[in-house]
Amino acid sequence: AHLPRDIPVKYNSHSPFGLGSVTEKDRALAWESLDTSAGEISLDKAWADAHNLPKSTPFFWDKDRQIYLLNAHHSLHCMRKVRRALTLYNYNRPQLDSYPHLVHCTDHLVQNIICEADDTPFYTSPTANITTGLGQVRMCRSWDRLTEWANEQTACFGYINETQGVGAVIERFRYCPKGSPMLGPMREYF
Repeated sequence: AHLPRDIPVKYNSHSPFGLGSVTEKDRALAWESLDTSAGEISLDKAWADAHNLPKSTPFFWDKDRQIYLLNAHHSLHCMRKVRRALTLYNYNRPQLDSYPHLVHCTDHLVQNIICEADDTPFYTSPTANITTGLGQVRMCRSWDRLTEWANEQTACFGYINETQGVGAVIERFRYCPKGSPMLGPMREYF
């Protein structure tokens, strides 16, 4: 997508995903409103080659395309897993995700943080750490534009109750949007 950092956003330590939500239910609804399925995309082999991407899994519905997972969506998927584990722990409920999956996710997130090496200097407050950088503007990429681009490269992917697993991986690739040229081949299979 090659998105520029052209969206000014004020840092907010009280967003709907955190302390800005009054209830845990509101927080959960905010987190669940973020679609991670869109990040599973299919790219034309020639395009992938031209951008020096490694070979990937052939797309089930078009063998001239390959399946890739956008890093931002993978990171969001992992943050949701970690958040769910923390919430369940906080309420003394059984965990739904495996420990190895959560370790994978924390490893993925720390590698992204180190790779990004964001050097934005946030101001500090002498009174409380939670106000560090509060209201400070930083330049971001557009999540909406990324999701729009991802939807144009759809792999017809949808998470099927993430906690239950799935009988066959191909079952996750049956959610082609209306008008997709992949609807025909997908419907033939299913």
